[in-house]
Amino acid sequence: MDSKRLSEKKVYRKEEYVKVVDRVEGRLIEKQFRRIKGPYTVTVLPLLDKDTVLLVRQYRPAMRGSGFSRSGFIYELPGGHVEKGESIVKAARRETEEEIGYTAKSVKFLYTGAITPWSSDAGNSVLVANGLTKSKKKLDEDELMETVQFKADEIEKRLKSGKIFDLTTRDGLLYWLMFLR
Repeated sequence: MDSKRLSEKKVYRKEEYVKVVDRVEGRLIEKQFRRIKGPYTVTVLPLLDKDTVLLVRQYRPAMRGSGFSRSGFIYELPGGHVEKGESIVKAARRETEEEIGYTAKSVKFLYTGAITPWSSDAGNSVLVANGLTKSKKKLDEDELMETVQFKADEIEKRLKSGKIFDLTTRDGLLYWLMFLR
């Protein structure tokens, strides 16, 4: 796909940053970090079978022209924010249908991890979706993505070569390859 950047400007959004002073082992530690008051995010590992995973090839403007992607398109596991009052399982089901166009018979929690513990208290939960049935995508207006099917051996090659570089995606795929197959 051809793409061209039409404009770029700095935009600032008000976010909560916290400055703390702690006494740790006799030392004063002063740090500032971004506080996320939840809800956090989910990443879904959608499995067609024990050897086949679905990823999205998604346009990410921040990646365009970077050392990672000239075009801005990258491979990721589907996922997104947990909406207020929504469980992580419900969020994973919703994101699976919205982004890859499948409903899941079973969604199970795998683990939660810190995304950037050096600068934020944000967390991400990874869930596995099985028993997938084709439905219809429900993409947001600003989302540009396609669903792509990969076998485990192709995922291994792409991970080794660095073609899949999103850390949450890599983590979820490595978990699948190491523990779920």
